[in-house]
Amino acid sequence: MIPWIELHSTTLLASLGLIGLLTFVGSLVALPILAARLPADYFTVRAKVVPPWRGPHPIRSTLLRVARNLLGLVLVLGGMAPAGAIHAAEPRSTLAASGGSTLASAASPNGQAPPDDARGRISLGLPVTWS
Repeated sequence: MIPWIELHSTTLLASLGLIGLLTFVGSLVALPILAARLPADYFTVRAKVVPPWRGPHPIRSTLLRVARNLLGLVLVLGGMAPAGAIHAAEPRSTLAASGGSTLASAASPNGQAPPDDARGRISLGLPVTWS
């Protein structure tokens, strides 16, 4: 994916800039229209709205709260899964592949820090294992 981004960087940058500009102009146009449509007492009237998970039925409320939290957990884990797949697809760092297990063993004889890995992060020299 990164070579594709490097190959199309000009087009990608121009497209993202155009999308940002259109979003900005669209919000400048939409905000006054939406504000004009608000009722005059919109910010003064307090309507008592009870969410379904705080209703009068304790069993139903508890089940809805548990379901809502489980859905949130699934969404968070689903968002983290692609990041794990990206890391798993990367080659192991040269440090881990060479059998180095500590930061001290990775340092060069002149005491310099270990080299950066492929993504530009400093490798701590810990063994990398992917399942």
